[in-house]
Amino acid sequence: MTVTEMLKSKTAEEVIKEKPVLTVTELCADLRCHGVRTSEMKVRAMIRHGQYPFARGYKEKTTQCEIYTKPYIEYLDKMFGLEKGA
Repeated sequence: MTVTEMLKSKTAEEVIKEKPVLTVTELCADLRCHGVRTSEMKVRAMIRHGQYPFARGYKEKTTQCEIYTKPYIEYLDKMFGLEKGA
């Protein structure tokens, strides 16, 4: 279930408590819900280059990402006008 789907039945605070961080796969799925054409490789690169304010990335053998739900929900609201906690 994507963050956007969760926000339809839960408050932002409930979503954040249940899922404080996201995986790259979850982020891709949620962005696609909003019509963003993306891939995991593209998301990882954008995170590593600081393009998403809600995530941090660093390079080890592969790109490691930390994606934080609370600022992501704020980003969704700003970019797509979501109401938090339907």
